[in-house]
Amino acid sequence: MAAASPVLRWQSLHAAAMLLALGGSAMLGRSWPLGVAALAVPGVLWSLGEPPQSRARRLSAANAVTSARLLLVVLLAIWPCSPVAGPQPLAAGCAFVVFALDGMDGWLARRLQQSSAFGARYDMETDACFIAVLATVAWQTGAAPALALLAGALRYFYVLGLALLQASDADAPRSTLGRFIFAVVVVAFTAALAWLPYHVPLVLLANALLVYSFGRSFAWSLRARASPRAATQA
Repeated sequence: MAAASPVLRWQSLHAAAMLLALGGSAMLGRSWPLGVAALAVPGVLWSLGEPPQSRARRLSAANAVTSARLLLVVLLAIWPCSPVAGPQPLAAGCAFVVFALDGMDGWLARRLQQSSAFGARYDMETDACFIAVLATVAWQTGAAPALALLAGALRYFYVLGLALLQASDADAPRSTLGRFIFAVVVVAFTAALAWLPYHVPLVLLANALLVYSFGRSFAWSLRARASPRAATQA
């Protein structure tokens, strides 16, 4: 069997590191370990993937927007939010800005013809870090139950599950439904940080939708591993 590519090996190692950081954040009751782990994303991705002659494409407006989003996610993780239950307007505002910028990087990449495998993976890993940090901050400030931490871990469990099954090359493509569920999850946790009415049921609903989304993606990946044609036609 062919050896996994450097990117796929990094993806598995990164997933394990993020789960360890999430565990550390849960034990400490602080989200800063996730922020530290997230800082490794652009540096390592830069050295992997596309050939050297394609690396100039990484210095693009689209990837600059993604970098700004990731820096805001790190800021959200290390910001000293109050552990006392109550609204966190600065955290909610930061989350709203990150969400508002989501989609702009993809739009710029298409508009300026700057699309690349690096940009797509960079955007996906930034989204995963965002959910992990958002869920942890909501939990640590009392805005969401501990079950909400599952939302931050699901992407990384999915990646490691594919690696254990030696199906890392069968990562499910991003779908319209997946993007919709991502939006619901972000809105739910941002509402929780703002302590809007019914934010706890909304967070629980978002968790359930995310479990369904990754379950669906995992099933797709298993079909792709067993029969690439069947997965394409699914």
